[in-house]
Amino acid sequence: MAKSALILGSTGLIGRSLIDVLNGERGEAFSKVNAAVRKVDMSLPNNGRINQVKVDYEQLNQFQAFLNVDVIFCCLGTTIKVAGSKERFRRVDFEYVTQIAQMFSEANPQGHFIVVSSLGADPKSNVFYSKVKGQVEAFLKELPLNRVTVLRPSLLLGKRQDVRIGERMGELVSLLLKPFLIGPLKKYRAIQASVVAKAMVELANLPAQIRFNVIESDHIEQIGH
Repeated sequence: MAKSALILGSTGLIGRSLIDVLNGERGEAFSKVNAAVRKVDMSLPNNGRINQVKVDYEQLNQFQAFLNVDVIFCCLGTTIKVAGSKERFRRVDFEYVTQIAQMFSEANPQGHFIVVSSLGADPKSNVFYSKVKGQVEAFLKELPLNRVTVLRPSLLLGKRQDVRIGERMGELVSLLLKPFLIGPLKKYRAIQASVVAKAMVELANLPAQIRFNVIESDHIEQIGH
């Protein structure tokens, strides 16, 4: 049976990879995918299966028209540096995500919410970024949704639109450390955004087994290959 989906964060690193996957053979189970964008992006497909829909994240009620779908792929996320403040970061990474998820649970409680979190997410963390991500996970766990899947990727690799020196340095260090990250340390290996995207689609196509499932980065790597 053909599925429908909504992508949040369509123009980000994982979001763009996800659109590529859904637009290819792995996405054949999806007959219609709405990709939420702030403005039409000519670098993204808009072809019948993938449809760009303009939305304003400051007017979340606009999403109501797009919530009657089987799956929401949530790739929303920013950094404190890009957002400009901790408050603005939390607005994007917590408030947008949880409010749309709440609306989705009311519109379609049988739906599947798949969200990109982060390695080390913990609502009790002393690291603000990890704490917010953990708070999102805790909120989603309590929602009356049929299925919630949380992915916790490590450092993301891929071609970014904006060059972040710190992340480039992190990528280099991660490649140097990769041979030493074995056994339980495998989840700390950097991971390609395209692999995360493939894993999200694979998980969307699997029958429900666990209502709330958290998947660490090493397991994401296995699923996405």
